[in-house]
Amino acid sequence: MIDTLTKIYSHAPITEAVIELRVDSEVSQKEQEKVVQRLKKDYPHSQHLNKFNVNFNASPTGSGVTVSQQPQGFRLTSNPT
Repeated sequence: MIDTLTKIYSHAPITEAVIELRVDSEVSQKEQEKVVQRLKKDYPHSQHLNKFNVNFNASPTGSGVTVSQQPQGFRLTSNPT
């Protein structure tokens, strides 16, 4: 029996969802790759995400720019992007 307040759409309006997981402790690259492999069946397309930091330092004694990059995680999708 279908609830009278529930409507079933033949063309559902939601075709995409974003889920972001954050944890308090650091997760190793190896552990992240294990999760990617477990989800590969449903989300076969993956991209590495990186965090970029750019620092500008300007002072009377000199100036400089430092750039750093570190792995942030993965983006998993069911469709190629």
